[in-house]
Amino acid sequence: MQRTANPGNPQHTLMSPEHYLARAHALRSATFAHAIDALVRRVTGHVGRAVQWLNSHPVIS
Repeated sequence: MQRTANPGNPQHTLMSPEHYLARAHALRSATFAHAIDALVRRVTGHVGRAVQWLNSHPVIS
């Protein structure tokens, strides 16, 4: 008898193309959401620093 890392019915251990595509789509969506979150945090930080800089430098009129 041959030993396998994942014993059981091969039909249940192999991923169907539909399941693979669904997991790939979920991963891509999560990665995209993470990238958007990082971009928003970076922009918010830049805006916050710009506002602080403007507040610390009074306008000469």
